[in-house]
Amino acid sequence: MATLATTTALMALLACLFVGLPEAGAEGEGADEVDLPTLRETLQSAIELEWSTIPPYLSAALSIKDKDKDGKNKQVYDMLRGILVNEMHHMALAANMLNAIGGEPVLNDPNIAPRYPGPLPAGCLPHLTVTLEKMSKSHTEEVFMGIETPECEDSVTKFHDHLSKVASSGTSNEMSENFQDALREKCEEKHYSPDTIGAIYIHKILCPMLKLEMKATEEATEGEEATEGEEPTTIFTGNFTRQLSYPFEVSNIDTAIRAVAYIVSQGEGGEPCNPYVNAEITDGDPMVLETCHYYKFAEIVKGKEVTLEVRDNPSKSDDPEYEDFFSPCPDKACKGIQFEGDSVAFDEDAVWPILSNPSTGLYPPRSKARRLSDRFNSAYVDLMQCLHDVVNASPDIKMGDCIGKMHGLQSVGEELVKTPIDPEGDPNTGPNVAPTYEFYYGAQEMENQQQQRIEL
Repeated sequence: MATLATTTALMALLACLFVGLPEAGAEGEGADEVDLPTLRETLQSAIELEWSTIPPYLSAALSIKDKDKDGKNKQVYDMLRGILVNEMHHMALAANMLNAIGGEPVLNDPNIAPRYPGPLPAGCLPHLTVTLEKMSKSHTEEVFMGIETPECEDSVTKFHDHLSKVASSGTSNEMSENFQDALREKCEEKHYSPDTIGAIYIHKILCPMLKLEMKATEEATEGEEATEGEEPTTIFTGNFTRQLSYPFEVSNIDTAIRAVAYIVSQGEGGEPCNPYVNAEITDGDPMVLETCHYYKFAEIVKGKEVTLEVRDNPSKSDDPEYEDFFSPCPDKACKGIQFEGDSVAFDEDAVWPILSNPSTGLYPPRSKARRLSDRFNSAYVDLMQCLHDVVNASPDIKMGDCIGKMHGLQSVGEELVKTPIDPEGDPNTGPNVAPTYEFYYGAQEMENQQQQRIEL
């Protein structure tokens, strides 16, 4: 946790940074302004965004066969499980940020539960339709790499490196000055519409949070001398008994900056031509290169680990040899990025043939398929209620209770994907039952599901 001295130093930096910026509601200058209630709403949307990535990744992981020790698909299964754990951590950090500024995270409302196929929340990647499918290279490339798409817009990619440095331990004053320049440029943009996960966290969460924190401090000290030793007024006034200790608690602007950097670096990787996570932010082993989610999925698709020889980012027109390198951006060649490392083996035939984009109505009433589906959904709702209670500091629920429910959900899921919908069917040819992640069923929805079952 950041010390008071560190926070005071950062507030001095912010005071310099935001001098002369327009007040909320001013037109024609600076980034779009928000108030504290709007920032809380955005953080709730971020929680829902992280939540929405978990079911598609979990369904794919459950569908994988031959994932035990020495199994030919164990490596890919372990990669997916690691990403799932990361997404849970990202959801926890988003909840910690919301709790820190006096919000109340919601994880038990059927009206916000993700549904599939459908778009991501928060206006993220509006052209992407997220689907529930068995694990395959094509699904990984089209949907999973789509979800974790890095931001290619120049003002965001330039900012990523500064954010990563200022969020790392031992940041120097020189780095902070560079961060100041980059942050001013980023936060002064007006009517910029971010749509990748990283850009949303920076432009819709970090920039408003920094401005609101600076405004709260200025209002507290305006016209009077601050009492020596007195804590500055801040937007971080939430109930800190609600903080989850892992990955870390968010209690002030320093830890909030680190939370945003943690999510961005581990997820899409920060800037598009850097496939690796900043270990100083995530408390990882600095001697081990951890690949970010986007490039982990690319490794599965390519069948080999990513390699990076030269960290450069020329335009394609400046580099006639760009075809030799991989890039997630259409107008940039990430010089030095290739997939020439160790093998990432994945046998697509060793996957359970689960139904794509399932719904409960596709499973006949009173059948084994329906019973297992209902059990899974009941366990899923129970888990989300547990997580909701934890982030809202319920005295009777602890994180250990939720971890037990996670294992229970996985156990039901493992049985479910091996079960053919047809009682006489072959589980190796399917179609097999797939998780639907449904909270409730309305009358019209049930009618639609019944029609789907008839058509099937």
